[in-house]
Amino acid sequence: MNELTVIIPSWNTRELLRRCLASCEPLARAGAQVLVVDDASDDGSVAAARSTAPWATVVASDRRRGFTAAVNRGWQLTERSFVLLLNADAELMDGCADRLLKHLRAQPDYAVAAPRHLNPDGSTQRGVMAFPRPMTALCFATPLERWLPRGRELRRYFMADWDQENSRDVEQPPASALMLRRAAVARDELLDGAMELFFSDVDLCHRLRQEGWRLRYLAQALVVHERGASTAQRGDFVVRWHGDRLAYYRKHFGRAGVVWVKLCTLFAASDELLNRLWNSRPVLRHRRPALGSTAPAFVVAPAPPDTAAGAQAQRGQHDQRGQRGQRESLGPLLRDLFTFLRS
Repeated sequence: MNELTVIIPSWNTRELLRRCLASCEPLARAGAQVLVVDDASDDGSVAAARSTAPWATVVASDRRRGFTAAVNRGWQLTERSFVLLLNADAELMDGCADRLLKHLRAQPDYAVAAPRHLNPDGSTQRGVMAFPRPMTALCFATPLERWLPRGRELRRYFMADWDQENSRDVEQPPASALMLRRAAVARDELLDGAMELFFSDVDLCHRLRQEGWRLRYLAQALVVHERGASTAQRGDFVVRWHGDRLAYYRKHFGRAGVVWVKLCTLFAASDELLNRLWNSRPVLRHRRPALGSTAPAFVVAPAPPDTAAGAQAQRGQHDQRGQRGQRESLGPLLRDLFTFLRS
């Protein structure tokens, strides 16, 4: 394990971070380097990490810079041949890192090996996706997502015809647990800083595929992932998601992609405005599609609906009554939409 570094970006997930580090201890004892890059947590995560894992290197930031910056900082602090990105809300199961490392050692044409993610109840977490295309922006996080929840584009994007319980080459495995061959990334920064929180991992996978590298999903390598534990705390979750998606489309589809994504987002925002103006079971009522997507429509909300924080926020919204409350909430939405369209 002397050729492996584990990079754990962390923000306000103290207890989950303890469990994550505990799952990494066997790797550290076998010679792996473990780096915790804390993004200015205020819940005692730094002290907890240092007391739980004195064998780990804990790097504390003085201000919050986001997931991408934390990963890049960790990347710059190591020169080992293989790097495992591991979210603080993920726990390695026995043998996971060994299986990933064994594959990359034996298959020099692969840049990435990714494990199967499990929900805390042991079920498979569907996190592997195909690359977004222009049509994806129209069908995903817009009214079309619930009008045609099992349409061709959403089925392609979510890889709905694959159960994610067998190994195969993939396009976009989640960065919550991802092992990389360092030689495949000949640059000082692993992720593109134009995308602070979302889509920087998608961009990385896209870049590696364009350069001829292969990415492997290993169903026998397992991690348990508490999905959204950190991002759910961000009050700017929705705005950040849209902004980072726009940056991704700008990079890969140019000016036409930017215009297209803005039009699709305006479509989603118009739907949300109608929902708030007609608040008694409107025609365009929000309903999550059968494929289980997690991205939001363009609303000011703290978390995706499939997290505990998101579910609580949704319950609070449903408890609100009266047209006055609905109208008062239009201001932040219109402000964020205007800022987005100008970007």
